[in-house]
Amino acid sequence: MPTIDEYLDHAKDNQKLKSDRQLGALIGIKGSHVSAFRTKKAWPSDATMIRIAELAGEDQHEALLNLNIWRNLDSPVGPVYSRLMDKLKAAAMLGIALFFVIAAISGTATPARADQLHVLSYSIYYDKFLPIHVAEQLPM
Repeated sequence: MPTIDEYLDHAKDNQKLKSDRQLGALIGIKGSHVSAFRTKKAWPSDATMIRIAELAGEDQHEALLNLNIWRNLDSPVGPVYSRLMDKLKAAAMLGIALFFVIAAISGTATPARADQLHVLSYSIYYDKFLPIHVAEQLPM
């Protein structure tokens, strides 16, 4: 899990800034607040964390979860946020794996074209609801 310092450093690097004061100005807060984040004397608000993640080029959703983990390190809530993060990452990995499995089975990694879906919808509809002799006369 990245730290607040890593988010701040990535934001500075991405924006080509030299100081925390410059970063604070870009975020819309005082430079002293950035220093307080680094020393863990204060945590950014949710809106500020979203802005930091945006400037750092990081995922905003993950940044908010990390922020809540950091805020609650010494409380019973911290591990709950950590498990939530782990479950979300596992679900994302499962989704990616399923995509590749389905792509391998279907023989293509691209979604079906609209005209392919149209033909499929004809055959499902007509095969199910029209007499066979009518369905056979339809153009495909």
